[in-house]
Order: sequence, then structure tokens, then C-alpha cells
Amino acid sequence: KTEAIIQLLEKGRNLICLRPPRWGKSLTFNILANYRDKSTTETRFEELFGNLAIFPTEKHGEVCRRFYVMKFDLTIEVGSCNVDEIRRRLFDEINMVVKRFVRRYHLSDVKINDDNGLASLKSAALVLKRADPHAELFILVDEYDRFSNELMALPDSSRSEAVVADSDQQTG
Repeated sequence: KTEAIIQLLEKGRNLICLRPPRWGKSLTFNILANYRDKSTTETRFEELFGNLAIFPTEKHGEVCRRFYVMKFDLTIEVGSCNVDEIRRRLFDEINMVVKRFVRRYHLSDVKINDDNGLASLKSAALVLKRADPHAELFILVDEYDRFSNELMALPDSSRSEAVVADSDQQTG
């Protein structure tokens, strides 16, 4: 079944995977992260993929082990949180991923902004581009639907507050 990974990678640069819960999205994302991550050693890569259809051939060898990978998991509980706490939890997740990214790829000078995870993400991207002008970043966002589904399940007044606060921040 791993040949489906190659088919997925051939579909395009920006993909969204919409599947119901328990359909293997997280497993697929973990496979993709290891397959595309330039930090996956040759030995580890062969251990993971050596006997599978996904193992690189001349045709598909260019899509593996060439990307800097960031993998986000948006399993963020929002039910009893106010808008500021939701934003805090989201920024904490982003910052955790950025810190892991910095360690994995030995990047220095990345500024972690505890108050704004998006600023940390931008800093990491800029530092990466300076360190490797030909860098390609592969971003995986797992459980994106859980976060948005929990927001949608909030009472109308709370949901409206979250949407208005978010659009105020973007335009302000």
C-alpha cells in the first residue's frame, strides 16, 4: 500500500487530506515526515522503507530525504478556554515545533517569540533560507480538523468572539 504515498506526492505541492477520524492520517503523516526529511539517515531510511514499494527508484528518488520537515499536531483542547487561552495554546504548539526544528537542523539565531508563535515560525523560515538558500520546507499539519471542529462546537457567542478577535489581530 505504500505506493499510494508516491501517488500522493505526485498530486501536487499543496495538499489537504480530508478523511474521517481513525483513517490513518497521523500514520500517513509520520511516514511522509520520515520519507521526506533530510535528517533521516540513510541507515534509518533503509530500515523504514527498504523492503517497501515506496523505496526510491530512479523515477522517485528525488522526492525523498531532501526536505526540511515541520510537523504540527493541533490536538488543542479549546472547550473551556477564552480566546486568549486558545491563542496561547496554538502559539505554544507552534513554538514547540519550531524549537524541535531548530534542534534537528542545528539552526542558530532563530528568535522564539513566546507571545507570537507565528513570529517564531517566520524567524525559523528566514534563518533556514539564510543557512540554505535552496532549502525546501515540507509542512505537515495533523489534527487540523479537531481544532476547528472544537471551535465550531463552542456556543455561538464564544465562537463569534474567537472569529472577531482573530480577524481584529490580522487586520490590526
